[in-house]
Amino acid sequence: MKKIIKIVVTLVVIAAILSGFFVFRYFSTRTKYNESLVYGNSAGNFYNGGLFCESEGYVYFSNPMDNFKLYRMTPSGQEAKKLTDDSACFINADPNYLYYARNGHAKSQDFAFLAFNTNSLCRIPIDGGKTLLLDESPALYVSLIQNDLYYIHYDPQEASTLYQVGIDGKECKKVTNEPLVLSPGREGTLCYTGVNSDHNISLWNPSTNSGTIVYEGTCYQPIDTPNYLYFLDAANDYHLMRLEKSSGTLTQLTDCRVDCYNLTRDYAYYQKNAEGANALCRVSLDEPSGEEIVSQGVYTGINTTSQYVYFSSFQNPSQVFQTSADGPVQVQNFIFQLEK
Repeated sequence: MKKIIKIVVTLVVIAAILSGFFVFRYFSTRTKYNESLVYGNSAGNFYNGGLFCESEGYVYFSNPMDNFKLYRMTPSGQEAKKLTDDSACFINADPNYLYYARNGHAKSQDFAFLAFNTNSLCRIPIDGGKTLLLDESPALYVSLIQNDLYYIHYDPQEASTLYQVGIDGKECKKVTNEPLVLSPGREGTLCYTGVNSDHNISLWNPSTNSGTIVYEGTCYQPIDTPNYLYFLDAANDYHLMRLEKSSGTLTQLTDCRVDCYNLTRDYAYYQKNAEGANALCRVSLDEPSGEEIVSQGVYTGINTTSQYVYFSSFQNPSQVFQTSADGPVQVQNFIFQLEK
């Protein structure tokens, strides 16, 4: 009888252990959904390759000193830690996961903006861990809104088209043949300009997968903020413009051609394209007059966080610089301290 009792107890214990294992496995692998609206990155970072992304007290970044692998650090550059061996761009974050376009062929000298040889859309836990492949095809301009990702999908048959996939990897589908670049917007929408038929600024409604025109023009890289629309005016040699939503007042922020730009709380940072006077510059958003030179030369990949603006050399993208986001200009090489 005692032997039978021991066997029964042993079987019960084994069953409890196995049950606990499978329960743990179920809850640890189950997708955690966002219950409220969340955007994966800022619109300005989105247009500049999404190489930096600030969320929940951390900055997630593509490390130029380690073949652009995905790292995290504090906003001040402390406690840097590698999260995956994947080279990453178009980084998005929510409270539970990181999403990014994986570059399987990245090299430190050729990881130039718009030259990414991306080969899949991925998700990992926010602290690092196992990769979930959301789309194995090349992906660019990844934009998270709540529980869906919009991105440019490429395949040899249809070339570039707009795709959508859930954060769980389900319902991956083509939305439109037009390769619309949907940047994070406001109030549950995404902002974009037309590609094939027009170049107006429109707002994309994810619930209907359709857009509504909000400004007619020949526009490029619109950034939608609560009070203003910013964009590059292609009809005016790509000068940086600002449209006040309430009054419709249009203000020209730069007197030069702009190759790329981004916004902080107080400034617009932009790459000035002027023969013999190329420079990264900034202009105050409170008093949009008077250009301030940040650094002479040609730069790209202007990414912002709460504390810093990061930008890279056009000739050597692995050479990254930083300066205070809204304080005095003080350019230095990108620095961070690894976690001990």
